[in-house]
Amino acid sequence: MIFIILYVNTHELIFFYIGSANCCPTIRLSGAQRSELNQLYTITNRMVSGRPSYIDDNNNYGMWWDGQAGSAGDWMIGSYSNIDENKLTYGFMQNDQDTSCPSDSDLWREYYNSEWAANGDAHVSCNRTYNIESHN
Repeated sequence: MIFIILYVNTHELIFFYIGSANCCPTIRLSGAQRSELNQLYTITNRMVSGRPSYIDDNNNYGMWWDGQAGSAGDWMIGSYSNIDENKLTYGFMQNDQDTSCPSDSDLWREYYNSEWAANGDAHVSCNRTYNIESHN
């Protein structure tokens, strides 16, 4: 994580968060058929395949780049433990767009009822707030 500190006066410092590729520090997923995925995700200090990863407040679900090249690359949404288990291509949702940040993606696909299908209701948006609590 990169922070820029701006000195205002003797009693006030302002911190500006500059994430990887200027990604949003917190993002919100909405419209997933799996309701447990519809929540706020906070950027972590962990880069996955050269891009930022995000985790939910309960440390269960996350978003990461799977590391595959070209059109095979996906933003994934799934169990955060998949990262530790090197299961970067496993998840409940995916997006084939090669973007620096997941909030720049649309056209999400979701694995639901034992099949992958487009989910036109799914949307990842920048939340523009930052949770001070550190996530690893």
